[in-house]
Amino acid sequence: IGVRPHKPLAESAWRISTQYGQSFYDSLYLALALGSDARLVTADQRFYNAIRRTPLASHITGVAEAV
Repeated sequence: IGVRPHKPLAESAWRISTQYGQSFYDSLYLALALGSDARLVTADQRFYNAIRRTPLASHITGVAEAV
């Protein structure tokens, strides 16, 4: 597990948050996935449903799909 500073992710997270109506907190995790060319696996079904129909869908997976 690595620790990453949040400041470099803040602008991207803010755009995600405002564009898709999601919390800045959740959007930080998605911004990290985007910046790392990785997928975010989340148990937050509401967040997953909000993002899975957007251009960011390739960077998020619901827990049920990951198993």
